[in-house]
Amino acid sequence: MLSAARLRVRRSRGGEAAPGFAVADMREVNFAPVFDLIVAPSDPFSHLLTMAERRRALSAVAAQLSRDGRFVLEGLYRRRRETTMPRRRVRYEGGVLEIEEAWFPDGVGDLWHARYRYRDRRPRHADRTLAAAFVARSWDVSRLRRLFRSCGLRIEALWGDFDRTPFARSASRLLIVARSSAAARRAAAVDFRSRLRSSMAELSP
Repeated sequence: MLSAARLRVRRSRGGEAAPGFAVADMREVNFAPVFDLIVAPSDPFSHLLTMAERRRALSAVAAQLSRDGRFVLEGLYRRRRETTMPRRRVRYEGGVLEIEEAWFPDGVGDLWHARYRYRDRRPRHADRTLAAAFVARSWDVSRLRRLFRSCGLRIEALWGDFDRTPFARSASRLLIVARSSAAARRAAAVDFRSRLRSSMAELSP
């Protein structure tokens, strides 16, 4: 998921063989069921705070996967305690960016308050700092399969890291691999053809 600003940067750097980018609502079905792979890194779903929004977005994924397509989600997973991440240092040409990150459960369901603090250090320049905060919803692993199934997705694997280690409660990551059901693909195809006919009718003189 890219912001509109990041999208403009990507487009400006593309060459003749650059991939295409589109701005769209992830909760809506925007394409035909043709994608062999849909990837959601860094969990954009964590910003959908209600279950209704999540169901809409997951159903849209199921509707746009091909017959053998896969959906891979890097899900937000937090155990119910305050979590402070080690300070990260990202070196770049001309300086170092320091990142502090902390997560606080708010006591309601799977909601968390995330706080970030950035410090940009460059030689012969004053440090620049920036703080950011937002609310996010993590995934309840005990309800994952039922939720995905209700949205037309069947979970094939749950991993605890990128090396495909099976997920355990002690894991620091949650990676979900899922496929769409036949019923979801059929419904998506019917809906897409209907919307396409409506769009063409609107364009007709």
